[in-house]
Amino acid sequence: MREARFDTVLPTDWTGSKALGVFLGQDFCAEHEWGIRGVQEHFGISKNTRALGVNRRRIRQVPKSLMWVRRGIREGILLPETFELHYEGPVKAVSFYWRTLYLPTAKGLKAAWDEGSFIVTSNRKKEVRLLRQVYDAIRRKDAAVGIFSPHGLNPFGGQGLGIAIVSRMDKDTLKGWKDADREQQFLQKAKRDSGIVDILRKAGKRFFDVSPRLEKDGTIVYWLNPWDEGHAKAGWYSLQDLKDWAEGKGKVVQPPPPPPEPEPEQPEEWGDETSTPGASIPGSELPPIPPPEPEPELPEEQGDETSTPGAGIPGSEPFQEMLGEEPKCDDGVQQ
Repeated sequence: MREARFDTVLPTDWTGSKALGVFLGQDFCAEHEWGIRGVQEHFGISKNTRALGVNRRRIRQVPKSLMWVRRGIREGILLPETFELHYEGPVKAVSFYWRTLYLPTAKGLKAAWDEGSFIVTSNRKKEVRLLRQVYDAIRRKDAAVGIFSPHGLNPFGGQGLGIAIVSRMDKDTLKGWKDADREQQFLQKAKRDSGIVDILRKAGKRFFDVSPRLEKDGTIVYWLNPWDEGHAKAGWYSLQDLKDWAEGKGKVVQPPPPPPEPEPEQPEEWGDETSTPGASIPGSELPPIPPPEPEPELPEEQGDETSTPGAGIPGSEPFQEMLGEEPKCDDGVQQ
């Protein structure tokens, strides 16, 4: 289950007191691209692709795992994962989602969902009252579940999981669902008849999806989501553009990137190991190093072993007179 960071809204009637449903919003993540087949199975929604309009989306059963949850002032609707509910129990399951989605510190309407579960809560009193109306409509099977958008039928308008209260839908909305389903049936048949998916696969082209759309002038274009965007550009293309791509040409092919600019070459003296540092920089000439001063030489008499101590030192003459001759012992041996 991933948090829906965009387009989470609670549409109401003109009075603002009656909920028409809830859009759980969406985010640009894989969990919101896999569809809602698991959620539809929980609610017993028909798998019949020929069904149109509200009959294709109305819930037929209320799953036992559906619950109204409350922690502090935050309340809302939770349909947990089956394995989470089975192994952890309802109390621990609620705590798990509360911690994972940081709901204790969240503000306002918050929702998260994936292919088989969802949660939508709020800590604002008015939004909690509106969510309770949606929950009660689900309990009495007066709700439709599907991929909706608060921005209309626009593939880039923030489509996501939505729950609508059927009895509060106006005729134009119900007719819009039916018209959209008819259009999708027509587009999917045109896609199959064109054989474009097989053509691309046989040519070794890899892609996530090729989705058709009907233009205002009646032509069909395809949204291509390539596997490797380094060699193919994502975008809307005609059927012929996709066939050209299968042959390795045309608008889809991504042009190779320009070669990198060569790095500027350094002057030879910069890389010369024998050159003087800074030799090529004006004004960087170093002054010549003066030769070392010679050390003063000692007088020869200071190093003469036979010289008298103090000889040659100015003022030492009285001391020399005091020394006189060295005394001798009786046996003639010097002490």
